[in-house]
Amino acid sequence: NNPSSSHNMSMRRNSPTSDETLEVLRELIEVLLTTVQHDHPSQVTEYAIQAITTCIVEFDATVPIPVLDEILKCIGAGPVLYVTNPAYIEATATSTTKTSKQRGKNVDSKKLPPMH
Repeated sequence: NNPSSSHNMSMRRNSPTSDETLEVLRELIEVLLTTVQHDHPSQVTEYAIQAITTCIVEFDATVPIPVLDEILKCIGAGPVLYVTNPAYIEATATSTTKTSKQRGKNVDSKKLPPMH
């Protein structure tokens, strides 16, 4: 009975599989892409970009599909606008409905409540 051999087997059982590792990486990228917001300091955004870039560079030009999916999902969602004032949402929805009926008339943003 070789103690070194049993230690190696134990290590293999406790180490994550490549699928598990890839899933953790995908979740990390998802969290970074969905939680960094426009009102964070620019340094937070820079760190998130640096972390994602570093992870991708490690794959030597072959980005795994789950990681690529997460990035494309974020890009496909387009820009996100965070509005904390429900009155603003209501006013823009009402004015959008009116302008679609009255083609060509612009919404007067001075009459809208503040976004936050």
